Amino acid sequence: MPSIPQLENVFEKSGFNCVHKLNCLGLTLISDYNNYEGLLDDAWRSVCSYWARATEQELEEAKAFIRDLKARGELEAWCKERDSLQTEGHLTLIFCKPK
Repeated sequence: MPSIPQLENVFEKSGFNCVHKLNCLGLTLISDYNNYEGLLDDAWRSVCSYWARATEQELEEAKAFIRDLKARGELEAWCKERDSLQTEGHLTLIFCKPK
């Protein structure tokens, strides 16, 4: 997933100015946010278009990675270390207008 600065750069190069960013941080938006094994569940993945675009090979590699972390007892720590919730939120809306 691209970072907010990367997205802003894409918009800028496409002829748009980002005029406002809105972060939605509440866990009520995604009640299953801390389900670190969610990727392994078809129903969990079905609500996110991000995973619908993954190839079967990419999906299998990601599942194997999650299973490996879980087997070593490192899954939750790995996820928490990389969680950027406080900077980007569950959902970040970026409002742009043409230059």
